[in-house]
Amino acid sequence: MRLFLRDPKAAADDIELLSALVFGWGNEGWSGAPEYLRSSIQHALVTEAPMLECGSGLTTLLLGGVAQRTGRQLWSLEHIPEWMERVSVQLATFGIDSVRICLAPLVSLGDYDWYARLVGIESERFGLVVCDGPPANTRGGRYGLVPAMKRNFKDGCVILLDDAEREAEQAAVQRWREEVPCSVTLVGVQKQYFRVVLEDRLPGDRCEAI
Repeated sequence: MRLFLRDPKAAADDIELLSALVFGWGNEGWSGAPEYLRSSIQHALVTEAPMLECGSGLTTLLLGGVAQRTGRQLWSLEHIPEWMERVSVQLATFGIDSVRICLAPLVSLGDYDWYARLVGIESERFGLVVCDGPPANTRGGRYGLVPAMKRNFKDGCVILLDDAEREAEQAAVQRWREEVPCSVTLVGVQKQYFRVVLEDRLPGDRCEAI
């Protein structure tokens, strides 16, 4: 981790290092694959806006490390208190103070569940969203990200949605394409994920698959 923090840009191209970080984090069944981590880091390095993470974990440390170098801030939403505590301890261990990790229970928002609205987040306009939560058994899956948060996204905001092989994620992206103007790309070899780019919000616009 300290090697990563010394030079996140170089580390993003080092798949062996990213794989070692996944192994060292000790949650391999749930952590993002190295390809997903690399893409998240690369986008974080160039965004000029705050970032949002749905579901905390190894990515919180990596994106937080990037945010610390670039002068950005990362908001991280987590609904499990014990997991939030684990991540918070590691952030403190490595001196990463660019992360606002928030306990946000899952609540009903009509036909789906999503993280509870947080005080202060309404003024943020995010340029990057890394979405690896909430869990697959959440009502509505991860669909709630866009309807609940779209007013907080800048035009051109990039959403990296993990677990593209799952039907719930595919259904969520399809609904997003019907509801907001965006482009969607299926990315990855080892484990696929979606890259969604929000376009200018023109009335009547729909998303186009690339």
